[in-house]
Amino acid sequence: MTCTRGFTVQHYQDTINRFLDSGYHIGPVSDYFQNKIYNKHILLRHDVDFSLDYALDMALLEKDLGVKATYYILVRSSIYSSISDEGTKTIREIKRAGHEIGLHIDSRNYGGAIEFEILARIAQQEIVQWSKHLYTITPDPKPVPEIGNVDIPLRQGGYQYIADSAMSWRNGCMCLHRENKIQLLVHPAWWMAKPNGEANRWEVLEILEAAANRKTAAAFMDFRMLLKERELEVFECVNN
Repeated sequence: MTCTRGFTVQHYQDTINRFLDSGYHIGPVSDYFQNKIYNKHILLRHDVDFSLDYALDMALLEKDLGVKATYYILVRSSIYSSISDEGTKTIREIKRAGHEIGLHIDSRNYGGAIEFEILARIAQQEIVQWSKHLYTITPDPKPVPEIGNVDIPLRQGGYQYIADSAMSWRNGCMCLHRENKIQLLVHPAWWMAKPNGEANRWEVLEILEAAANRKTAAAFMDFRMLLKERELEVFECVNN
């Protein structure tokens, strides 16, 4: 059996609602580590690889659906900035929507425990949960705390892993599953960049690239305007 509904927001909403109607508890990964285990249980997580803005869109959608998730965010990224004013504000808005913040670790440039501390300051919460970026490609990050590793529920808790990596479902579309214990990984950008689903992975990547470039250009424009204002102040001061 295959799914033909694609990566549309409507399909995501319908699937989450079907899980809820079927008696599943849908919650963040911390449910498992806090021993909040349910007979029908989905650990919902989002690896934020490309865009904090689309992550917030997903977070607000899930708030309306009445579910909570863990959002794993990169502290060090060449695509978005968690430590910028805008990035910090967005992360806190995701948290205010009722969700949990975790650390997404890119082991190619992992800075160690300081990344947990930085994200904790940004999110204004303790950071315990973590996941690895580019899971099958990059080496394991070291050192990392054992507790909070998203692999543990899979290895020890018997959770079925379902992921939409690169807009290709690992173990089949989420809508096809009926297991009692599921860890569901959804990347917000694949769904939110083109909510009607009328884009393939390459087209979505182009949308994400254009959005990132616009943000970079806007940041330079802001800096140029600041310099021009400062030059005007200096000029007026000299003339006075």
